[in-house]
Parts: sequence; structure tokens; C-alpha cells
Amino acid sequence: MAAIILTSRTQAIADGVFVDVTNTPEYKECNIRYPVALTRAVYESCVRWTEADTKSPQDEAARLWDLLYMFALQEKRNGQTSFSFELYVVPRKGRGVRSRRVQLQAIRGPGDTSDPVYTISHPTKAEETQCLPRK
Repeated sequence: MAAIILTSRTQAIADGVFVDVTNTPEYKECNIRYPVALTRAVYESCVRWTEADTKSPQDEAARLWDLLYMFALQEKRNGQTSFSFELYVVPRKGRGVRSRRVQLQAIRGPGDTSDPVYTISHPTKAEETQCLPRK
């Protein structure tokens, strides 16, 4: 029997399980209504960019803006508590330089203080490694 571990959103962010993007310039520029956190897998595959990932002219700020912009468009269109959206992402090192379509899931729910928050993740665990670099 698998153990179920409950933790607060704040603790998940502190532990690095979630990446809070609410205080970034990209978040503010996209006029998003509620706080947003990305799962670590989404951040690593769709946002993170290092000097080792230099085959294509990319940077983290632009990748985050792309993700948040596509999220904001879909959120404004449907306003539902759970929805999917797509964007094109250039994979990190070892996976080529052509962008690939990635589907993400946004879920709005109560945060630690019961105020609405969004969490963006890959729709299934199998897809969490879709654009991750090979080790």
C-alpha cells in the first residue's frame, strides 16, 4: 500500500517540488489573476535554460513568458478550474533544436490560505520526462 503524504503549497515550494513564478516580471506582464506555481518537472523541461543548452538562442525569461502567456490566453478563454493548454518548447541539451509541442495541465484550487491558486503540471506522469535532457 502506497503512503499518501500531504504537504502545504508553501512547503512544496520551499522543498523545490513546485516553483513559484508569481513574483516574476513575466507573470506580472501576462496579467494573471491568481498565483501560479509550476511543478519541478514543468520548470525543468519547459523553462530552465543554462549555458550548456546553447544550441538555440533561448533564455529562461523568454521561455517562462511563453509558458505564462499561453496559460493566460487559455485561462481567460474558459475560466474553468482545470484546463489543458499547449505551447512549443525547444528541448534542452541532447534533444535537438526544433521546438516540440508540449501539453500542460493547469489546475486552480485553494492554496494554503484557501485563496485561489494555479498549479501547472504535465497531464500524466509519463509526459513529465517528455522534454527533459538525457543524462
